[in-house]
Amino acid sequence: MVVGLTRRAKVKRDVLPRMADFAIWSAACEPALWPAGTFAAAFAANRRELIEGVLDADAIASAIRALMATREEWVGTASELLVALEGVAGERAAKSKNWPASAEALGRGLRRPATFLRKVGIEIAFERRWAHAQDPDHPVAPGRLGRGKTVTTVTTITTWKNQWVRS
Repeated sequence: MVVGLTRRAKVKRDVLPRMADFAIWSAACEPALWPAGTFAAAFAANRRELIEGVLDADAIASAIRALMATREEWVGTASELLVALEGVAGERAAKSKNWPASAEALGRGLRRPATFLRKVGIEIAFERRWAHAQDPDHPVAPGRLGRGKTVTTVTTITTWKNQWVRS
């Protein structure tokens, strides 16, 4: 306690994790307990393990990781992504009760693991494109909303070269 109270004001971190106060306090107390850097290394390892566990438990996240293992970018509608993911995940996963039954369900399902996927270098971006049936420059896509207007959700998935670049 005494070491932590003495060192707390002197602790400087370039990047603070979500539980910043806890990380600062632990770093301040660290010399009394372990060699310098031990807590930060253990904290980072625990975060990586947690993220991997969450991604492994999510069928959609696992399929996205498999899809993106061989490419740097994928762009398309939620319907196209659902077909692509079913091809990667296999028939057994695609027929399970946890698998999205529609493109709309996939869209909701993508938002759940997006933060964790970002931590391993996979970014998911959503863009809504509106089109008018009367405008030849804006083709009409499925998903009619109101009179003569349509909406298409375009999903872009990109990967980064270095994993664990964001904390």
